[in-house]
Amino acid sequence: MNGQRCAVYCPSFCVTDHVAENERHLVDVTHESTVLDLLVPRQDGSVQLLATARVMASDAGSEDERRPIIAVDFEDVDSLYLLPSEVDAVAERVAAFEGWLRALGKVAADGAIAV
Repeated sequence: MNGQRCAVYCPSFCVTDHVAENERHLVDVTHESTVLDLLVPRQDGSVQLLATARVMASDAGSEDERRPIIAVDFEDVDSLYLLPSEVDAVAERVAAFEGWLRALGKVAADGAIAV
């Protein structure tokens, strides 16, 4: 921390290199898990990053503020921060969205203009 050596106790999910981060104060320490990427295929064979998700926790704030959260970051829009108790409901919505997305694909394929 700010050139001084000190012990940082990390939760089991933390993969952050706190030495490389070189936070100036202990309250600046943030713990993060491995990032999961949602990559989607493009017509040209490439893939595009649509969203990332990771577990995060801070050493600062009240006990509630130090609890781990799930951060979902979308390309070019605001992040979504979820409490562990909210994850199942959001995952159910994502699963439903998958079904709707597949249905839209079928509509678009059926409605394609023959050339």
